[in-house]
Amino acid sequence: MALQIVQWPTGNFGYPRGTHGRNGETITSIVDHIMQGTMAGMHSYLADQNKNSYTFGVSKTGVVEQYVSLADAAWSNGVVNRPNLSIPWIKRCVELAINPNLVTVGIGHEGLSGAPMPEAQVLASIELHKWILSQVPSIVPDANGIVGHFNIDSVNRYYCPGSAFPWARIRAAVAPVPTGGGGHPLPSPDIWTFAGFGSGLVAYCKAHPEYGEPFIVANDPDHYDADHDEYAKTIKNGRVFLHVYRAFTGQIKTITW
Repeated sequence: MALQIVQWPTGNFGYPRGTHGRNGETITSIVDHIMQGTMAGMHSYLADQNKNSYTFGVSKTGVVEQYVSLADAAWSNGVVNRPNLSIPWIKRCVELAINPNLVTVGIGHEGLSGAPMPEAQVLASIELHKWILSQVPSIVPDANGIVGHFNIDSVNRYYCPGSAFPWARIRAAVAPVPTGGGGHPLPSPDIWTFAGFGSGLVAYCKAHPEYGEPFIVANDPDHYDADHDEYAKTIKNGRVFLHVYRAFTGQIKTITW
């Protein structure tokens, strides 16, 4: 689908309000949110200088609105409370007392936490993520570069954007095209093999076993329980890569060949 962005500017950005720029900081992440309400409710917030804002909003019908310029800091992340310090940029913000709004782009999604998003909204959000990444090359499209608000405030915003948010589809859609171990495209293997769970997981491409890679190391913070993973092999531009989706956290890890 072709992305169309409706401009709906607000003065709710910057520190103090209306200040352009990001205080010399570089954008490092997209933070996804649920509005816990409607687009109309969001519009009323945007008109109130004491309320918050997102950089973008995505309606249930797939309409994308832009409220704040990418060059400026929207008011979307609020208080930092028991953040996920395993995400490097969040740890940096905490250690250096940097407002997370200065290094992020916020996307608000119309709806309620835990409610499935309509297909039109999912597709529009995917296209918006792609567009943002094309405009902001400093964002790495992985589980650290595309996160939920709950990673910043796990106490008051634990529900944001919610259990029904389509993490797998969004992250798979923006994943870079993989290359082989030497940077060369590989033929499509029909069979993947996995060795070991207790001592970690190693993935091998049977067609090219020399490209077997350690996937998860035992006791790694990202260790995956095999009972709660979903594996997906995808082929793009003649190259093959493997996604592992963890249902509990919505995280995706990718092996590129």
